Amino acid sequence: MMFTKLLVLIVLVTAIAATLLGLRHHQLEMMHRSAALHREMDLSRQKMWQLQAYIAEQLEPGHLEESLSHLPLELEPVVAPGTTPDLLAEVAMGRGSAEEGATP
Repeated sequence: MMFTKLLVLIVLVTAIAATLLGLRHHQLEMMHRSAALHREMDLSRQKMWQLQAYIAEQLEPGHLEESLSHLPLELEPVVAPGTTPDLLAEVAMGRGSAEEGATP
């Protein structure tokens, strides 16, 4: 009788240990995947920053004007005549209206 109880106890402890070992392995696997995804996100973020810097460099006003001067485009100013940059900032922030700065 005592031998049977001891055998059942050993089998149960072994099953619990195997389950815990499997859970620990799964946790380590998930941590590895998470770290790999974080590395991938960092690389993507770095690439995005490099592309943003490249775009900003290409859109530099002098460089942009030089690039566009070769094309037969008839461009009009984006800012209405008589509008000041300060007024544009106020309109963008919602404190003024575009009609205030325009000359009649």
